[in-house]
Amino acid sequence: MSWNVLDYAAKDVLSDLMDRFDTSYREMEDMLQGSVTYSRIRDIRLGRRAPVRLSEFIEISSLCHCPPEQALQMVFDKARELSENGYEQEERDVEEGMRQRLDAIIAGESEPTAVDLDRALHVSDLGLAAKHGDTDSEQDGYEAEP
Repeated sequence: MSWNVLDYAAKDVLSDLMDRFDTSYREMEDMLQGSVTYSRIRDIRLGRRAPVRLSEFIEISSLCHCPPEQALQMVFDKARELSENGYEQEERDVEEGMRQRLDAIIAGESEPTAVDLDRALHVSDLGLAAKHGDTDSEQDGYEAEP
């Protein structure tokens, strides 16, 4: 699936809102009563798979205490900014291709090459994934260890 400038702008706006909301993906899923799952929230945050749907955008922006109409205006502003600053669709598509390749490796569908490992070190979202993961269950795992 090919993304366009509005898709990337919506992803960027929701990512910023989620950063400010500072809640784990699991807690967000619980607050949304499962209407948007943990994995889908993570995918939206990291720009994986399909672009955010309108219903997801409205629910997540509302949860993050931002009126959907204000969040939508932020998307238009961000899209304009991306376009004015030399937004390159091809650049974003290459980045998405690298993410999909990494997903296939993580899922065990493919073996990593040296090039894949080098690229993985440079994907900025890896740090974000660690920061925004399910820290409660990770902490429980550490506490269970001797």
